[in-house]
Amino acid sequence: MESIQITGNKARFDNYLSSPLVIPENAKVCLNKASFSIPVWTQKYVRVPFIFDAADYDDNMVTLSLNGVTEGITWREFHTAWDAINVLENRNIANFYNGTYKLWLNNTIDFVDATGAIEKLPTFTEILAEAFSTKFAFYKFQSNDTILSAARVNVVSPNPFTLATVEYTFLASDDDIRDFGFSAIYAPEKMADKTPTTMDQYWTGANINRLGDNINLLGNPTSFAIAKDSLGNAWAIDPNGGYWNFRVTLRDDASAVTCGVIFTSLESKPDITSPTPVTEDSIIVGIRFNKDGLINTFQAVDGSETIESAGTIIQNEILYPRDKVFTFDNDVDEWFIQIRRAAGYETSANKFAFRFLHGDINAQGIDNAECFYQTEVTLPSPDILAVPAIFSTQSSGGAGTNEVKDNFIVQVDPQSQEMGLETNIFSDRMIELIPDTQNGENGEIVDFWSTIGLSQNSRNGNSKVSFNSSTFSNSINWPLGLIQKEYFVGVGKPSDIFVNNHPHLILTTNAQPELPRQIEVSLLNLAHTPHAGSFAMDTLFTEPDINKVVSYVNTDPSYFNIQSNAYLEYVYEAFNLVGRRLKNRSKLPLNQFVVQLGYKNFLTNVEQNIAQLRGVVKLEMLFDVVSEDF
Repeated sequence: MESIQITGNKARFDNYLSSPLVIPENAKVCLNKASFSIPVWTQKYVRVPFIFDAADYDDNMVTLSLNGVTEGITWREFHTAWDAINVLENRNIANFYNGTYKLWLNNTIDFVDATGAIEKLPTFTEILAEAFSTKFAFYKFQSNDTILSAARVNVVSPNPFTLATVEYTFLASDDDIRDFGFSAIYAPEKMADKTPTTMDQYWTGANINRLGDNINLLGNPTSFAIAKDSLGNAWAIDPNGGYWNFRVTLRDDASAVTCGVIFTSLESKPDITSPTPVTEDSIIVGIRFNKDGLINTFQAVDGSETIESAGTIIQNEILYPRDKVFTFDNDVDEWFIQIRRAAGYETSANKFAFRFLHGDINAQGIDNAECFYQTEVTLPSPDILAVPAIFSTQSSGGAGTNEVKDNFIVQVDPQSQEMGLETNIFSDRMIELIPDTQNGENGEIVDFWSTIGLSQNSRNGNSKVSFNSSTFSNSINWPLGLIQKEYFVGVGKPSDIFVNNHPHLILTTNAQPELPRQIEVSLLNLAHTPHAGSFAMDTLFTEPDINKVVSYVNTDPSYFNIQSNAYLEYVYEAFNLVGRRLKNRSKLPLNQFVVQLGYKNFLTNVEQNIAQLRGVVKLEMLFDVVSEDF
């Protein structure tokens, strides 16, 4: 037998000999050795469920409980969040829930546009984080998946790819999401970004006159005011980033106005029936404004100290700086007293930070103001709230009255009240995710949550709970469920995997649910016609093998359940030579070899083509030959 070395760099290629082989009648051919490598793109995904009835878009999808605050999102809100962060695709809600859209779990793709900007498609937890960030008043969420990089496999080279009519450079990675997870981060700045409410009514006090949201302090020598709402309850600043914003005008010399907070609860109703119940020492933290001649100064009020004088105990405010050093522009500067929790809710739920900010009406807003002092106050319970209070001393009153004007407040949010409820005070350190399976009415929704890894039995509450908490944040992680995946065997460019120039990213029909069990090595230009047979019911089927297979090279079983991109490596050497009869009726000169590597789908028996190989194919064929005196 004659050994012939055949090489190529494609799954189908031609080789030629400079002088022909002459093979005898009914000769045989045998594959003796083979070495080649086939790239495989492994794509894992979660299929978004099919929701037939548009009315079901507003059904609850999933609920999140965090430190006593519970909020849910609907299927519509999930799509809205997807639409908000997905800058690459555009898909309305009906198409999003038509049963074809997929959320990708691996092979993170960088889409680089002509400007060099890099965009990615959002993941499941990124969408979930965006949706819940819009529902929680003072928490923001971010994806915290466990992502591992597999061994770098350059299955697909960088290529131009068009998505939604925009051309990108397609850059793929081998990043693989192994566990889902996201974090909740305390974000009082979200509360501070809210539009404050005007305090144009329901102040109460003594020797004051309210005009809209301005308070005139008429008292000689003192006046005071306490904020209350329309029900007569205390009007409090939200403790998770809320603030009280105001301006001060001092007219009487000498005089002082202290603006700060007193501590109470939402149900407290200020009572002013007793003579002058509020004094300056009632305000624990705040800002004191002083007028001495033409000079207007301010100082921070930070608690009080006890002084014993001649056997008498006196409460005295602590002012910073002690001396009247810093001046302000009367009636022009604006002020902010802001509150936020000072430490993680799980470790110090009753500690609050007070920030005092100084701004100017020519550049209004808390974002333009600057903090000049901050202090912490420890309260005996996290549901105790801070109520704005004003105390004024002046010598004349009347036309020369002092004013605190343009009073605005970011008042207590319902979620802050919920956190402070007695039943929730001790729920810190917990984050719970509860999927809604619609009582099993929609099997696709059940399958969706099973894939996500959140489908559980009713005994376990059908939820995931985490006590993983650190200062200012909570987090939750969980393993994936039964993830769907498809294999793209022998691919070399993005369009082999994803449909090019489509409004959104979808898979081509080149995928297989199984990897090839074996690779067929065929010689297409020879006259061998082996038969394949099968027995079904009472009928025996036989047919010529049109692939003209010389031999089969088995796939290593360790590849069969791969979870990431890979190179299928084939190294074959025959131990028992088995020849394939060529069935040529006369001697045959042979100098061309048309070689094809291919396989049949293991489940459907449909022939598949391999578009791309890695490197070089090396084959060694053995042929019967006639003697040289032919």
